[in-house]
Amino acid sequence: MTRPSLKSRFGEQIRAFVGYKNSLGFPYDESIRILGRFDDFCVERFPEKDCLDCELALAWLEKRDTENTAGHRNRIMVIREFAKYLRAVGTEAYMIPISMTSKGPGYVPHIFNEAEIKAFFHGADSFRPHGKAPARHLVIPVFYRLLYCCGLRPAEARLLKKENVDLVRGSVYVVESKGHKDRVVAVADDLLQIMRSYSTLISEIYPDSDYFFPRYDGDGPHTKRWTEEMFWRCFSMAGITAFEGPKPRVYDFRHTFATECICRWMREGRDIDAMLPFLSAYMGHARYEDTLYYVHMVPDFYERVGTVDRTAWENCFRRCMMKVKDAQFFTVVSSFLNVYLVKNRSCSSNTVKSYEDALNLLFTFLEGTKDIPRQRVNWSHFTRQNIQEFVDWLEKVRNCSRQTQLQRLAAIRSFVRYGGIVDLRVIAIQADVERIRYRKPPPALVGYLTKEELSIFLAQPNCKKRTGFRNMVFLVLMYDTAARCQEMLDLRIQDLVLHRTSPCVYFTGKGNKTRVVPILPKTAEHLRSYLKKFHPAENRKRDDYVFYAYGGPQRPMSPDTVAAFVKKYGESARHVCTSIPERVHPHMLRHTRAMHLYQDGVPLAMVSEFLGHAQIETTKIYAHADTEMKRKAIQQAANKLNDTIPDVLWNTDDEEMMLKLRGKQQYK
Repeated sequence: MTRPSLKSRFGEQIRAFVGYKNSLGFPYDESIRILGRFDDFCVERFPEKDCLDCELALAWLEKRDTENTAGHRNRIMVIREFAKYLRAVGTEAYMIPISMTSKGPGYVPHIFNEAEIKAFFHGADSFRPHGKAPARHLVIPVFYRLLYCCGLRPAEARLLKKENVDLVRGSVYVVESKGHKDRVVAVADDLLQIMRSYSTLISEIYPDSDYFFPRYDGDGPHTKRWTEEMFWRCFSMAGITAFEGPKPRVYDFRHTFATECICRWMREGRDIDAMLPFLSAYMGHARYEDTLYYVHMVPDFYERVGTVDRTAWENCFRRCMMKVKDAQFFTVVSSFLNVYLVKNRSCSSNTVKSYEDALNLLFTFLEGTKDIPRQRVNWSHFTRQNIQEFVDWLEKVRNCSRQTQLQRLAAIRSFVRYGGIVDLRVIAIQADVERIRYRKPPPALVGYLTKEELSIFLAQPNCKKRTGFRNMVFLVLMYDTAARCQEMLDLRIQDLVLHRTSPCVYFTGKGNKTRVVPILPKTAEHLRSYLKKFHPAENRKRDDYVFYAYGGPQRPMSPDTVAAFVKKYGESARHVCTSIPERVHPHMLRHTRAMHLYQDGVPLAMVSEFLGHAQIETTKIYAHADTEMKRKAIQQAANKLNDTIPDVLWNTDDEEMMLKLRGKQQYK
């Protein structure tokens, strides 16, 4: 491919990086295009930058309105790899958190039924030659039949060359597919006859093309966009515009192929456990677990298309599961806590500990009430009755709040769902546990400080002392940004942007999500003074913690330290103002900032974005708190008004007045 011209100050480094990747055997074609756009971005937005710092990286990685999740993720991964290379060669670069490269929610495939397949290919066969596309009536029917009948990835079919199609033996040689792997795909006899006829006709129209499915001009393959556009045109020509279930994609031909293979083997009474490795190799899966994914989809597919008796599937499925080796239960527990939650879910250490506590409490319950030793716990003990009794035990014995009970139950459900992924026998247990219903607790009232109380609280640190000055800056920044305590403790020098025009802070928050929070000029001034005192310019490093313990800038403060001085300042402030709550904790500053913004007229959606909430429903607790505050004010006003209203508005003994009120006597 044509390499883009590089004009930014990163040009030479990008060339060296691409050369390094090529030397390892990676084509890196798509990544080269992304790096070219990154180079243009640097020239346009940051022409003087010669360091890949936090500001530049996060500005480039900001998701565009027209960009899908996959495209955004690819941009992140490329720049992160580039940053890793720069660090390896001794150049300073901001390392993007690995969580930003994690995949979003999994796509639910659309499995085509027989009617949809017939309609689609009827539409595909309806194409006619066009002036600019004289062979489209030949290409489209064969291209999509190859996807459906052989389970190829769309890109594998698009980039297929004539030399890799053996029309004598009936095979297709897929070169440099996903993971840069090659494989041979066998073609059924009926499809092979179609491909032979097609090859003869297409060679007459495009004799010099190297590709089996040439572009309209014969010079190169079709694009990804073309496969999607023709896909929908086929359905449109067949008169289908609505679908049951998820909206289909071209890739769903591959999912349908795999699912139908498993269905056919089940109808024939084949040993599915023995056949799945063949399917895995045929489809080019890197892991056997990727093929097992389709077994989960089969039951729903059966029920929808009605091709196989449900009882027959259950019998076959049970036989398959009997052949699966019995996994060690506590190996699953360990992989759930240490691998799945950390790498797949990108959970923080605190979240992982919460899940671990939930499982430990369940094991304690089973040991204490069911006489099941911890070391003997297995999947058979995860019944709906046991889990329900566990939740009741949390309430009655451990005196846990309803919110805590719900959190523990959610953790158990998540673990069981993971168990269903690694061991198919757990699917039935998962379905049983999912049926446990529990009423959510009402939203808790938010504790916060009024503006007057906040001023008194922030005046408590003794700024003449070194520790007091640090604590004051910490609290001011925490309030101004509405940051979580852990976000504050994780702050590093490179996360601060203290320009006098637009100062801001980069936080890596819950779920390892990064957000940019603007700060007030006064707060920025406090931070500059703090940095001069605690981070002298001659010793300052970009990866030093902003707020550190006595051990030095490489040691962050602990949450216990923050909780201790916040509690101390809250108690001293209460001596000045008795309306300050008895228990002031660090998170109250976040609630306080959010309430002040909401009360000052900032829209709830903007408050949600400011706080870094994943869902606006989380932010609605502040609206509820404000509503409760208004209700109390109205109630107080109503009580005062009640004192001014006479107890008796009319005399009930007045017979004439009562008749008039009842409408039985006309007014004179």
